[in-house]
Amino acid sequence: MAAYFKVGHDLRDNCAKVKGNSPGSYQVEEARIDYGGQDHKITRYLQKIYIFEDIDKFGITGWIELSDTDNLPSGFLEKHTITGQELLYLKFRTLGSELPVDFSKHPLHIHKIENLRGVDPGTGAKSASSIQYRLHFCSTDLLNNDRIRISKSYTDTYSNIIKDILTKILKVRKNIWLEETRGVHKVIIPNMHPFDAINHIKKIAIGTKFINNYNFYET
Repeated sequence: MAAYFKVGHDLRDNCAKVKGNSPGSYQVEEARIDYGGQDHKITRYLQKIYIFEDIDKFGITGWIELSDTDNLPSGFLEKHTITGQELLYLKFRTLGSELPVDFSKHPLHIHKIENLRGVDPGTGAKSASSIQYRLHFCSTDLLNNDRIRISKSYTDTYSNIIKDILTKILKVRKNIWLEETRGVHKVIIPNMHPFDAINHIKKIAIGTKFINNYNFYET
């Protein structure tokens, strides 16, 4: 709740006072893609950012739209070709905001290139010197989840079981907020992906205040 009011105050006291500010206006502080220690800044190519969060989804997804004069899909200036295995470091904020959207410490994972096309300069011909495309990304934890399966038994509270799955199996390094649950229970997880196991547990968990309507999501 405190975070909710903090965002509200930021919008009212900071963003609303910036002259000419409008929905969709933002300031990019960092935008780069990295693969194996080689990186390339993409701030000057960046046209649009789409990020999707949902309390019914396990991780963040989205895409960025680029107008690229260096033809990065064919090579970082002949150093690396975009293959869909790169990390995206991204940090931006609404104009005037003190609360950035920050993926500079926990990068996103690029997994697809889409709508690759040449730019039409207005003459009806496609330009060979500039291309436009989308880079789709997701939380790295979503990909890690798909690679891991759990076969394990627990005797503990549901909240501690979920914490163990996140920190010791998925090795999540982000801040985790968990609501405590009632009672100690025996749980057997039979060869399930971590998020599927968590989804099952949250459906049967009961909170310390007898609340049994839990969500599991990333924000």
